[in-house]
Amino acid sequence: MRRTEVLFGVFLLFLFLISFFLPELKQNQNYHNFADTRAFFGIPNAMDTLSNVAFLLPLLFWITKKTTEIQQLSLKISTNIFLIGMLLTSFGSIYYHLNPNDETLVYDRLGMSVAFTGVLGMLAACRVSNPLSLLTIIFLIIFAPLSVIVWKISGNLTYYAVLQFGGILLILFTLFFTKMNENEPKFIALLIFYGLAKLTEAFDIQIFNLTFGIISGHTLKHLLVAYGVYEFIKVFKNKTLKTVD
Repeated sequence: MRRTEVLFGVFLLFLFLISFFLPELKQNQNYHNFADTRAFFGIPNAMDTLSNVAFLLPLLFWITKKTTEIQQLSLKISTNIFLIGMLLTSFGSIYYHLNPNDETLVYDRLGMSVAFTGVLGMLAACRVSNPLSLLTIIFLIIFAPLSVIVWKISGNLTYYAVLQFGGILLILFTLFFTKMNENEPKFIALLIFYGLAKLTEAFDIQIFNLTFGIISGHTLKHLLVAYGVYEFIKVFKNKTLKTVD
C-alpha cells in the first residue's frame, strides 16, 4: 500500500472517529430566515427556489457535451454518484426553499451528502488509487446520508458538519500532497466557488440590500455553486482524461 493511500485512508477514518467526540451542534433556526421572501406567480421565496434550476445546467452539459469515455470503474462510479447527488440537491433544495424549515432541509442535505461522496471518490481515483476510491465510495455512501439522518432523528448536526468541512480539509490535504494528473476534474475551481458560495450565504441580507433587492446572497450562492460544478466537470469534454494507475 502506497503512502498516499495510507494518509488518505487515515485522514478519512480520523474524520469519522472524531465526529463521535466533538460537542453536539444544533441547527440555528435563524438559518431559515432568508432575505428574499418575494413570491412570483404563486411560488414562495421564488428567487431562492428557482435559482436551484441552475444545478441542472451542468448536468445538461454532461448529457450533451461529454466526449470522454471514463475507463476506470472507480472514477466512473464516483462521477455518476456526484452527478446524481447534484440532481437530488437541485430538487431537494427547491423543496426546501418552498417552505424553509428543518424537516424540508433534510432533503436538501441528503442530496448534498451524496454529492460529497462523489467528489471524494473522484479525488481518490484521480490522486490516490482506484481501489481506495472504491473503498471511499462504499464507506461514504453509507456514512454521508446517515449523518443527515442522525441530525433529523437526534438534532445533532456534528456528523454532517464534519462530513462537509472535514471533507474540504481532506480535499486540500490531498491536493497539496499529491501530483496533479493531466486533465483531471478541477477540484480547486470547485473549492473556490464553493467557498465563495458559503461567503455569499453568510452575507445573504447584506448582499440583498447592497443590490437594492435585485439578488440575495443565498440566491447568488446557488449560482456560484452551479458554475463551480460546471468548471469542475467540463474537463470531460477532453479525450485524454487520466487517473492514477
